[in-house]
Amino acid sequence: MFKKSKNLSIKAQQLFKTPSPAIVFYKDCEGHYLGSNEQFASLFKLSPQTLCGATDFDLPILKEDSDFHRKKDLEVQKSQIPLFFYETCTLVLNKQIEVQTFKMPFYNDNGEVAGIYGLSTPLNTITFKDIASYAEEAGVEKKYLSFMQKQTGGYFLSPRELECLYFVVKGLTAKQIAKHMNLSFRTIEFYRDKIKLKLNCDSRQCLIQKALSLDAIKSLL
Repeated sequence: MFKKSKNLSIKAQQLFKTPSPAIVFYKDCEGHYLGSNEQFASLFKLSPQTLCGATDFDLPILKEDSDFHRKKDLEVQKSQIPLFFYETCTLVLNKQIEVQTFKMPFYNDNGEVAGIYGLSTPLNTITFKDIASYAEEAGVEKKYLSFMQKQTGGYFLSPRELECLYFVVKGLTAKQIAKHMNLSFRTIEFYRDKIKLKLNCDSRQCLIQKALSLDAIKSLL
């Protein structure tokens, strides 16, 4: 179906078959998919085999989403620094998925950038602990695992949850946060309870303490 690119090693292909709560994919420098796990390919009603060789522009997603994905790929390839960001992807039938994504460079035998690999998780209660063992098994270098840990503090919070947590750190009450975020008081309470659960906190003081250790929060202060 798609132009075929150079395949990954047999070992890497086998790892894509390993059950995982995460979405995993590899691309070459031209943006062609070299491999993925079932979770990723199934988003587009494809198998990992048929996805191989495709680019984001071949997939049933909005062009603006494809442009965004390609922009992030090129940023990683050029800087050789991993990126952590949130994204929304609109699939066929206007179905949207929100994920947190890490994109990291990988190299050929000559030490040159050969492409990027990505690791995404849906915006829910999946924590770093849930995916760390798989990421390590899938070949994510320890320095990138450390980067992921530092960015998230080991917990994956949605953009709205991070925004809510930021206002908590700033000392705002739930009612004030609701006004700033244009949400209901009950929704803010729901976010706050969910954040406490993810960060394993039972008090506001504990919540603020852990929040201040997160790079994602510190960058906003």
